[in-house]
Amino acid sequence: MASSAGQPTQALRWLVRVPDHNTAESSQKRMSLQGEHKARLTEFKQQNPGTIQYGGPTLDEETQKPNGSFFVMRHGQGGFATSSDIRAWIEKDAYWKNGVWAGVLEIQLYQANTRPKAENDF
Repeated sequence: MASSAGQPTQALRWLVRVPDHNTAESSQKRMSLQGEHKARLTEFKQQNPGTIQYGGPTLDEETQKPNGSFFVMRHGQGGFATSSDIRAWIEKDAYWKNGVWAGVLEIQLYQANTRPKAENDF
């Protein structure tokens, strides 16, 4: 959407949360599959720049150990059109296929205020 310099624009994004199974075995699997998981994400991000805006592990508040993953993804052109598209993509991940993730997806479409990047923004 067009905007005046510095004025916010509206953009649709997907917020995706995938909780882990709450077991010691799941934590061990997460660590052993981390390289494969990250390699897939790196390849996807290189082939689809800007589709994944943010992402990483969610953490248990007390232990600060991973208890799932989250992603903020672009919607529509240059991103995922539907929640079914996201599900299909998630189900190809090593964490999903090997039982790290609990088989539950929380997918929410939201509207984000964004603004053009200023020259001195990092």
